[in-house]
Amino acid sequence: ASQALAVGDVRANVPVNTNDEVGEMARTFNLMIENLRSHAASAEAIGKGNYDTEVEVRGPQDTLGTALARMKANLKAARIRNEEQQLALKAEKRKLEKANEHIEVLIREIHHRVKNNLQVIASLLRLQSGSIEDDRLRDLFEQSQNRVASMALIHEKLYKGDELARLDLAAYLEELFSELVRVNDVRESISYGTEIDPGLTLDLNTMVPLGLILNELITNS
Repeated sequence: ASQALAVGDVRANVPVNTNDEVGEMARTFNLMIENLRSHAASAEAIGKGNYDTEVEVRGPQDTLGTALARMKANLKAARIRNEEQQLALKAEKRKLEKANEHIEVLIREIHHRVKNNLQVIASLLRLQSGSIEDDRLRDLFEQSQNRVASMALIHEKLYKGDELARLDLAAYLEELFSELVRVNDVRESISYGTEIDPGLTLDLNTMVPLGLILNELITNS
């Protein structure tokens, strides 16, 4: 039995045949084996994550049982804390997602309103230019109208697009070119081509001056 215990086998008991000192030692040994057997099963259950398993502590001298019970309690408390933290993180994540959705709606609404206001300004400039007889002054009004329209297009594409802060460069240039050519009625006099990496996007701070530059190139062609 002692040899089996030495290699971790707690299944064997020592036969008790006498009531003398040897028999008492055998009974003590068997009690220790029984404790180990019981604690081994509890330890295995705890190792598998079953922190509700019972750990029997057989008196103040059962140091192994006491340690095992303390370990189980600590692991169970740690699991509860972890579950609470996970729930808190999930709740915080949902809160952030909801806040982001709200912010996205607000940003889209801002781009939409800015676009509408710029289109109103462009329309007023166009109406005003129609009543101006001086060619130079009328040309200045039309240039201002084109500049405003190029910025309005940026905000329109931002609130309609998947991204709120970046624009697909190729798509924007194509639409802006077509719009400026239509407004200025210069379709027959100019042509253009672009070499742009597919999927290239630029932020608002870059797109606005770029749109204004393209506007100048087309209107002054």
